[in-house]
Amino acid sequence: ITGMIRGHQERLDGSGYPFGLQGDQISIDARILGIVDFHDARPREPRAESHACRRWWGAEVCDAFYRAVAA
Repeated sequence: ITGMIRGHQERLDGSGYPFGLQGDQISIDARILGIVDFHDARPREPRAESHACRRWWGAEVCDAFYRAVAA
C-alpha cells in the first residue's frame, strides 16, 4: 500500500512527482490510485482529455476507469 500511495502522483510520461518516475517504474496499482485521486479531487471537471489520460496513466487504466464510472 505504501508503494501505491508514494507513486500515485507519478505519471507515465515522467511529469509527475515526487520522484519523476516514468513508464514501468510506476506500478499499475499506483496508476489506478492516481486516476481515482485526480478525478476525486475535480468532481465537476469533465474527464481528462483522452490523450492526457493515456499519457499519464496508460490506455488500459483510463479505459477501465471510465467503463467503471459509466456503469
